[in-house]
Amino acid sequence: MREEAYTTILDMIDTFKSGNNKDTKYLSTNSNFIELKNDQIRIVLKPLGNNNYSVQGAFIKKSDNERMAYTNLFNRPTAIIDEDYSRQVEEYYTQYLQENGRKGSR
Repeated sequence: MREEAYTTILDMIDTFKSGNNKDTKYLSTNSNFIELKNDQIRIVLKPLGNNNYSVQGAFIKKSDNERMAYTNLFNRPTAIIDEDYSRQVEEYYTQYLQENGRKGSR
């Protein structure tokens, strides 16, 4: 994934966490998953219950038919819910995306 997308990914996740579901939909190919969309960026989440979600992955959509990318994400194992571990993972990836995102335009 290109570095220019990192800031957008963080914004998409923060927007979702704040309760704004404007760019959110259940996937028609597999209704057990939710997709966050912004331009060509896709983030696939699996609801775990009690307002918990497993981020299955993110990718840049290159064409209208990205079945292989979706299939790979659907087949990944879901996260085990542990609040401390989840917080550590989120902090790690937030820091990574902030530090490694490209500054500037495309």
